[in-house]
Amino acid sequence: MADKIISSGAEAVIIKKSNSIIKKRVSKGYRISKIDNKLRKSRTRREAKVLDKLNGQINVPSLISMDDKEMTVEMDFIKGDKLAIILNNNNYKSICESVGKQVAIMHSLGNHSWGI
Repeated sequence: MADKIISSGAEAVIIKKSNSIIKKRVSKGYRISKIDNKLRKSRTRREAKVLDKLNGQINVPSLISMDDKEMTVEMDFIKGDKLAIILNNNNYKSICESVGKQVAIMHSLGNHSWGI
């Protein structure tokens, strides 16, 4: 299966690759290059660190790899519809409660222990 862009936004392009997802942070042409690289590198490292720390604590994909030169984070692909689609087609209240519980657990673990 060829790599396929499944989403793109202001911060990154999301690429489906076989059984994984690659999040590639995109450069901002309006930023000073040195600042842009520093921000993207920092955010890439932080995301990988947080995914790794949260794995097994809450429902997050497993970190496969991080490359702070290419500004990519590779993680397990989790089969299913996007949350926005599910929320539009189902009882959003119970789904939002479930998501909220996961976020509460994440916050209770405290980002101070992640060094961010």
